[in-house]
Amino acid sequence: NTLNIYKTQLKKLGELSNAVYKIHVDLTKDVIVPKAVSKADQDRGSANQMPRGVLNAVLNYAIENRSQSGDVVRLAAVLGCRVNEIIRLKISDLDLQKSKLTISNTKGGKEMTIKLTPELKSLIYDIKSQNYTRDNRLFNIKADSVNKWLSRHAGTEYSVHSIRRTVAQEYYDRLRAEGKGIHEAVRQTSLFLNHNSERYEMMTRSYINIH
Repeated sequence: NTLNIYKTQLKKLGELSNAVYKIHVDLTKDVIVPKAVSKADQDRGSANQMPRGVLNAVLNYAIENRSQSGDVVRLAAVLGCRVNEIIRLKISDLDLQKSKLTISNTKGGKEMTIKLTPELKSLIYDIKSQNYTRDNRLFNIKADSVNKWLSRHAGTEYSVHSIRRTVAQEYYDRLRAEGKGIHEAVRQTSLFLNHNSERYEMMTRSYINIH
C-alpha cells in the first residue's frame, strides 16, 4: 500500500511537471510495485516476540521517563494482556480485599480474573499515583499512542502484542521447567492468555515456540 501511494505521488508529480514546463516525462515508467502478499508468521506470529533484553531496556526507560504509554507497557509486561484491555482498565476492576483484578473488556468477551500478587499490586498503586485516571479508568490514552511510543523505543517491528507473545513464551517455559508436558504447558498458557484450552495450533503458530 505504501509503495502504491509513492507511485501515485510520482505520477502526479510527473503530470504537474509536464503541464507546467511543457515536457513529456513519465516518472513511473520504470517503477514496479511487487504484488502484495499477506504478512508472514515472522511478522505476526511467534517469531515476533520481543527479546527479553529489548523488553528490559524499554522497561528501564519507562521507569526513568514516566509517561502513560510507558506505564501501559510496564503493565503489559506483567499481565500479558492486549493493549486495549489494559488501557480500558477501570479502578473499579480492582478488588483489593480479595486481591484480584477483573478484566471484562476482553477481545473475546470472556471475563478474565487475575490474582494480584504483591508485585502487581505495587505496580498498579504506582501507576494510579500518577493520576492518569479519567472516568474511573486507570489510563487516559489511545492504543495507537502506546504502540507508537513502543516503536520509537523498541523498534518499528514491535507492538504491545509482541510483549504479549514474550510473556506467553516465558510462562510456557516455566511450565516446561516445572515438568509439564508440551501439550499441557500449551493448554495452560492458552488459558493464561484467556483463550480456550483447545488452541494448540493457534498457540504454536501465533504465540509460542514449543520445546
